Formats: sequence, C-alpha cells, structure tokens
Amino acid sequence: MERNVRILAACVTTLAVLTAIIGLPLPAALIDLMPGIGPLLAGIRNAGGQDAASMVLDTISTAIVAFIAWATYFLPAAIALQSRHPHQRPILWVNLFLGWTIVGWFAAFAWVMRGNET
Repeated sequence: MERNVRILAACVTTLAVLTAIIGLPLPAALIDLMPGIGPLLAGIRNAGGQDAASMVLDTISTAIVAFIAWATYFLPAAIALQSRHPHQRPILWVNLFLGWTIVGWFAAFAWVMRGNET
C-alpha cells in the first residue's frame, strides 16, 4: 500500500512539474493531493482573471462537448463498421464529407439502418 502511495505521489509531482513547464493549470483535485504545492498553485490566474480550477473545468467541459459532437457526427460510420454493413466505405465517405450538411448525416444514418434490416 505504501508503495502505491509513493508511486501516485511521484506521478502527481511529475504531472505538476510538466504542467508548470508548459504553463497549464493543475486540476483542484491534484492540488489537494500535494499539500506543499497547493498554496503555491492556488493563486494561479490567467490574463482574464480566471482561477486555475475554473480554467480546468472549462477545458474539461469543452473536451466533453467536443467528444460528444465528434461521436455523434461519426455515429453512422461507427454503426456501419460495427454491424459489418456491406457498404462500410461509401457510408464512411458520405458521413465524412456530407455529414456536416445534416441532410448528408441523415442519409448516411438511413443507409446504415436500411442495410441492417435486410
């Protein structure tokens, strides 16, 4: 157990050093894990006056929204690949190049669903 705690402490410290070098803020949970560095990093603010915890939450929420948008955009292609649809590549190309038009996305989605019924 003590070895795991030391490994975790080493990982957290390495992460803290790397994020400090490249100028990224640390998540509040990591700051709490490092009692000596917490007060030092707690006052970090960006040029707009936003504190480190808010910057991290903004970054995480942006990443989550981007992932959901990406997953939704490629949903027809993912279903085609997973179901081994006979027209996987054309569906992928329609989804990739015409999916942004919404009509293209629904066309690819309908194509996938129609192929699964037969």
